[in-house]
Amino acid sequence: LNDPTLGVHQGYIQYNPSDWFYMKAGRQELVYGDELVIGAVDWNNVGRSFDALKLRFTTDPTWIDVFFSFLSDSESGQARGVATTPLGDAIFTGVYSSSDLGRFAKALDFYALYLINSTTSPRPANFATIGARLKSKPSAIDYRFEGDGQIGKAAQGGINGDQRDYQFDLESGYTFEELS
Repeated sequence: LNDPTLGVHQGYIQYNPSDWFYMKAGRQELVYGDELVIGAVDWNNVGRSFDALKLRFTTDPTWIDVFFSFLSDSESGQARGVATTPLGDAIFTGVYSSSDLGRFAKALDFYALYLINSTTSPRPANFATIGARLKSKPSAIDYRFEGDGQIGKAAQGGINGDQRDYQFDLESGYTFEELS
């Protein structure tokens, strides 16, 4: 999160040639699921947007997004949340799919993400993340589960180190009937 020199939060071109496909290119918010992993961070004074190309393919009940974004571009001197250095670029790319499978699985999402951060020294930091999310409200009880795993190399004290991380989130709630 940063406040770049160019104060444009979103500015993009969207092309919809058919019902099952669209393309969006430019500075845009990438918002997926409950924004636990990728989101606009609209609660912050400076929200998050990405310089990205996004392709969406839709077929009922599923849609799939493929995106490619620059977080930092060393040639232009533009930084989007990553320190600009002469070392290289920071690129964030991924595939995110979501399906509505009915009452017990209103949102079943799968995603694969990859970060290539060449701004670190002495070597790049690269991370691959694979995850899934399930959310529904079949009755007065609602639930949400999201989990992912991440592997990669991280620059730690000047030495690249193997990294393996996991994240799991489970929520459940109950909606009481309205009292008259």
